[in-house]
Amino acid sequence: MSFVYVTITTTLSSLSIFNRFFVWSEPCSDKLSVQKMESDSDTTPTTPRKKAKLSKVKQHLTSKKHQAKMEMRKSSGLLQKFFPKTSASTSGLSSNEDTKLAAAELAMTYHTVKHNLSYNSQDCSIKLNKIIYVDSKTATNLRLARTKMEALVTEVLGPHSLQSVIDQLNKDNVFYCLQTDASNKKNIKLFPLVVQYFTPKSGIQQKLIDFYENPDESANGMFSAIKNSLESLELPFSQISGFSADNTNANFGHNHSLYTNILEVIPDLIKGNCHAHIVHNSVKHAMNCLNYDIENIILKIYSHFSVSACRREELKRFVALAEGEFHEIKRHIGTRWLSLLPAIDTILLNWIPICNYFVDLDVDCPMVIQNLLMLDDNCVSINEPDRTQGRRATRRGHTRRLTDTWDFKTAETNLNIFI
Repeated sequence: MSFVYVTITTTLSSLSIFNRFFVWSEPCSDKLSVQKMESDSDTTPTTPRKKAKLSKVKQHLTSKKHQAKMEMRKSSGLLQKFFPKTSASTSGLSSNEDTKLAAAELAMTYHTVKHNLSYNSQDCSIKLNKIIYVDSKTATNLRLARTKMEALVTEVLGPHSLQSVIDQLNKDNVFYCLQTDASNKKNIKLFPLVVQYFTPKSGIQQKLIDFYENPDESANGMFSAIKNSLESLELPFSQISGFSADNTNANFGHNHSLYTNILEVIPDLIKGNCHAHIVHNSVKHAMNCLNYDIENIILKIYSHFSVSACRREELKRFVALAEGEFHEIKRHIGTRWLSLLPAIDTILLNWIPICNYFVDLDVDCPMVIQNLLMLDDNCVSINEPDRTQGRRATRRGHTRRLTDTWDFKTAETNLNIFI
């Protein structure tokens, strides 16, 4: 073994990287080396040549270069600790303890993924646990940084979870429903592929089996991508019992769509489109017969109060005068149709205070809201004979009285029709 080390030292002595990373398995101090050489020189006849070599060694020990190398060796670990030993593991644990340690690392990784935690936060938690649970051998020997945790997710837990779903579907010939929907990320179009099935032991299960990129959103393009994905996962296409997706023409068109393509292969395919979205679209088209654009009014009222903290506080004052409970006005997003009903409900809860607020604005009230409330230019306030004082009188504590020219009931009915 010593011959191997001497050979390697002679060959790589010119490389600086060797002095930094390669260290002896049993390093000895410089003084011991010199003392050994001096003791050898005492027992053997000394020649001028040997004395010259000994002096060169002593001279090298005092050089700055050697001292720097020694400091680097002290800060570096032994090379042997990266290789397994035959009798015991590198950490000094038994095989049973190594198994427990691996199970703990996988459990922590699964916990991180299940609760959508950050890899960086768990990296910090592992270091903290070593300080808190000093009596636990498993906690102190845990080595689980973010890089290793990510590798366990992508290389161990992910493939195992996917394979367990595939085995469960193939084992008992379970029928499953296929679900997919397009998701855009900038100029990339992604498609998740989800299966829904039933087992007597676990009940209804929904599992994500694939997440692929497909720029072709046509019916034929989506059908080919789904078929290729199922074939790569070795899932039988004939066991599909239903198909669920968004209500687009490419998914559920009557003549040619993804649904009709699957229906040609599976004649008894169950159609699982979104009926709630269909009802919403029907009501939305029916609202075109009204004199008011409900969505525009909702957006107008929200934008009026969202840009000013003073307006919000003024509305809260009108709510207090009406002895009601203030409800924060919610925002409706045009591309998120489910947000429209909560926005309307919130406005109806604050309806009378909102009407009082816009009456008090007088000519500053937006025209869209004036049309909704059917404001008449001949409106006269009983408690405020001088209209020129308008808003200043209100600030002094005077309160306007709602007149009959503001048809709040009709406007409220228009909102309730949408619901």
